[in-house]
Amino acid sequence: MTTGELEKLLMEQPVGTLHRLARGRINRHFRLGKRRLVEALLRCTPEKRAGLESDLKLLIKDVDRSPAGGRTQPTGGRHRGSAHDTVHPAHS
Repeated sequence: MTTGELEKLLMEQPVGTLHRLARGRINRHFRLGKRRLVEALLRCTPEKRAGLESDLKLLIKDVDRSPAGGRTQPTGGRHRGSAHDTVHPAHS
């Protein structure tokens, strides 16, 4: 895959996917915007670049196979099962 093709494919991906790809490859990747994140991913060494391409292909396949068509619903994990969700009887 050429650099231009890889750049185009990366720019088509949502930012969340790019952050998953950057995990373990780029330090402090959450501080980068989409454009700078793509540029940082393209600067990977040739050894890491082969892994980047295969990981990107796997993530694209996973998104295509998901029942929501690649869109995931927010889980709201912080509030799931928290004390704020329990219903207490009214005090009289």
